This record gives sequence, structure tokens and C-alpha cells, in this order.
Amino acid sequence: MATLRRYTSDILSILSRFKYNRDSRISELFVANLIGDYRSKEIRDSASRNNNETDFSSWQTLGVVKATQVSSVDDPTLMGSCKNMGKITVPTPIYLPGNCGVQLFTPSGEGQYHEVSMSQFMAMPKDYLHSPFRYFYRVGNSVYFSYDKYVKPFILLDNPMDGYVFNTGDIASGDLIYNTDYTVAESYVVESGTIVHDGTTYSAGNVFVATRPDYTGTGVVKLSSQKRRFGWDDEYPMSSVMWEVIKAKIFSIDFRFEATSPSDDNNNSQDEAKAN
Repeated sequence: MATLRRYTSDILSILSRFKYNRDSRISELFVANLIGDYRSKEIRDSASRNNNETDFSSWQTLGVVKATQVSSVDDPTLMGSCKNMGKITVPTPIYLPGNCGVQLFTPSGEGQYHEVSMSQFMAMPKDYLHSPFRYFYRVGNSVYFSYDKYVKPFILLDNPMDGYVFNTGDIASGDLIYNTDYTVAESYVVESGTIVHDGTTYSAGNVFVATRPDYTGTGVVKLSSQKRRFGWDDEYPMSSVMWEVIKAKIFSIDFRFEATSPSDDNNNSQDEAKAN
């Protein structure tokens, strides 16, 4: 599975053969940020070459999100006397001309909202906004639409780590996610029984934030929101073709391999630069 950990490991493994690993600045996080930056740029460049089309594998879902009902009275972003608007806040998407990097659907996924500009949205008659056709517009990280209690956004995230992975199953001891240099602690709920985590006893219905990976007891533990933050070992939203382009750019632009040393990206003892 192509994960961010695998991608960074590939880069660092090749760099180590050229003694770049002696530079303390070149860490996993440094390389991961390079990969993310190049991914965003390559998505924009690819869309520009392909009539604004994007590879669907680059999109991520935020799941079903509860909307906030707002009006121009409590949200200064809204114009005039708008009422009964739905609003959600999303992580920063990759902006493409004519496409704000957000797709919006009904919770079932069967109905889709169509993107328009704010001025177009505001000019629509009220009865048109609440017709079977649905519309939305985005201002910064806020997405507005004719009010529905829940929506399902798909986002072309600028940083894939802002996404989520959905898991409704039981979480085994040893698999709890806690604070590290690479992860943010997740919240869990004891669905039944009793457990002990880091010296504290939790019973059915109790919610806790993990401070270590394990627990004891026979209780059933689940993610409290049935989703967790996207992690280093999840499949990274990027095609293999895009990865080859990004890898070549990192070596040639950031580490200047083409100008200073042979390129053996595939670890086969052959100079790939000469072969090509």
C-alpha cells in the first residue's frame, strides 16, 4: 500500500546512499512536507493541462457533516437578508480555476450540489434555491448552501493529513492513537464493559482521549466519532504516475542529483539518468 511513510522512506533511503542523511534538517517531516507541496502543485498543473479534470484518487471525503444554520444576522459573510443558509467549515482545499476543490453531496451520496459563485447564488430566487436542484458556494474555508441538516463533502485537500479515515469497528489494545511527533491523540468511547487505560478505569459510555496505545480489561472500545485523522500509514491520495513525477522533481530540484551525482532511483545499480 502506497503510504506517506513509504514515500518518505523511499526518498530517505536513496538520500542515505549519498550521505544526505548527515544533514539533520532532512527528516521524515521535512520530506513529507516536500511531497505534499509538490503534490498540490502537480494536481494544479495536471488540471491545467487536462481541461480542469482531476484524478478522483486525489479526493478525500470528510464523511457526513452536520451543517450550521446561519443567516446574514449572525454571519457577516452573507449578503443582504439571507436566511436559512447551511454552512460547514472545511480544511483548505486546492483551488483550481472554475473549481473550488470542493464537491458537496447529500448524506446518501445520491444528490449533488452544484458550485456557483456567491453573486450567482445570491441572485437566485428563493424558490429556485429550494428546488430539486442544489447549489453551493465557498468563501475561504466556509461552504454555504441552501440549508440541509447534513451534507457529505468531498475535498481536494491541500494537505491530505487534514482528512479522515472512517472506522466503526472495535479498537484493540495496542492500536489506540496518542500524541507523538506524527500523530494527534484520538478520542475513544467504551461501548460496553470496563477497561483500564493509563491507570484510569472507564466504564460503558465513558469517553477518553488516548495517552498511550494500550488498555486492559474486557470492555469494547470504539472511536468516539467513528473516524480518526488521516495517518502516515494510510493510503496516500496520489496516483503512482504522479508519485514518479514528484520523486523526480524532489531529487532534481531540491537535492540536485542530476547535476551532482548518478541517479539510481530504482536501486538496481544502474544510472537511471544515463538510461533515459
